[in-house]
Amino acid sequence: MRADSPGAPWYCYLLLAPGRTYVGATNNLPRRLRQHRGELAGGAKYTTRHGPWRLGAYALVGQKSPALRFEWRAKRAVGRERLTWFGDLCLSNGLLFINLEQLRFEIAHGGGE
Repeated sequence: MRADSPGAPWYCYLLLAPGRTYVGATNNLPRRLRQHRGELAGGAKYTTRHGPWRLGAYALVGQKSPALRFEWRAKRAVGRERLTWFGDLCLSNGLLFINLEQLRFEIAHGGGE
């Protein structure tokens, strides 16, 4: 099944740039990230102008409608606190949550050993 086919799972994601955050939803995360970075046509105007962006976190939501509702709720958090809020929202909804910022920190600092 192609990542953007009708039955493909939907994700919500959080992008980070210096001093900025962006929340979105998609059923093809690799393609959408390339769009936001300006590598492919179709990225949001906001991300095209305010990069460079890196993926901070994402959550597997499943279906489109719940993903769009999750995205709407996640966009209500402000600024850098979005990462914490995004994770809390994932956990309260029983969603798989991958915090890439935490992984980057642990790798850079020896995994907390």
